[in-house]
Amino acid sequence: MKTGARMLAGIAVAGFFLYLFLMGTDTKHLVSVLRQSSQTDFGIALLLLLASHVVRVMRWSWLLRPDNPAASLGLCLIPYGSAIAVNNLLPFRAGDVYRVVGFSKQLGSSNGQVLGTVLVERILDLLVLVMFAALGLPDALSGSTGANFSQASWVTIVAVGLAGLVTLSLAPRMSRAYRRIYPDTVSVSWVFHRYVHPLASQLASALDSLGSPSVWLPATALSLLAWLMSGMVFTIAAGSQLHSVPFWAPWFSMAVGNLGTLLPGAPGAVGTFHYFAALGLLGYGVNWNTAVAAVVVVHAFQWVSTTGLGLACLCLNAANKSKTDINRPL
Repeated sequence: MKTGARMLAGIAVAGFFLYLFLMGTDTKHLVSVLRQSSQTDFGIALLLLLASHVVRVMRWSWLLRPDNPAASLGLCLIPYGSAIAVNNLLPFRAGDVYRVVGFSKQLGSSNGQVLGTVLVERILDLLVLVMFAALGLPDALSGSTGANFSQASWVTIVAVGLAGLVTLSLAPRMSRAYRRIYPDTVSVSWVFHRYVHPLASQLASALDSLGSPSVWLPATALSLLAWLMSGMVFTIAAGSQLHSVPFWAPWFSMAVGNLGTLLPGAPGAVGTFHYFAALGLLGYGVNWNTAVAAVVVVHAFQWVSTTGLGLACLCLNAANKSKTDINRPL
């Protein structure tokens, strides 16, 4: 019942933002734009999209290595791709949970250590996205089309991103504080001691090890590179719809759209990404129909590509497990 309630909540959030997104949209114009999209542009965008995810896998591998030196790029590839497929097909970023509980043994890491790396990934993603949004916000707010309508939404999304960034950035200090107070909690609840503390202790250890500049500085550089590639994917995939717009418009739209996915919603950020990414273009003078067409093209391209690759990773993982089970001695 709880799972069903979460599904309904996600669908409700997605439906609300899809309604706002499609309200007043010229569907004939949208269909026409989809038919005129350049296959060459999509080919280039696909290569950049693949490269951006390879960089993200490299970042995850790097974050895992302080506690697990065997966490190579090849070892992390299938778990990461599988998690993307699950995120695209299930609500509430279930793929992140699956990456923690479904692959920790395969990676040779504890659940808490993998969870720590996922949290650090979110910190770094928020850092880069908030930076991109902040760079484009002044021009967007002074734009002649839709700025007054959209100003509150943009400021809210950027504020949420900053709040999340500050909160997660305090995680290492929180982990050390947890270790100091843990002896006092032993007498409070044996349930906590038996079930909660092992995971919390692993997470605290992971966050401490990831706090070293030799770890997070290269991870930050990889995060910046990955999102630069994602911005180029957005720009190229939506290029035929965004003629004569300011250079930073698609980058700002990408940042605001991804920050909007902080709101819990449907699989693949349907609705939330579309609405806020379109608002980002609106502030740069792009009319609503063109903004809707551009965002639909970009999201559809990314969703189909990453879901297909993620499902391939899920199949490979299932095949590897079958081989292991067959070869396991009775």
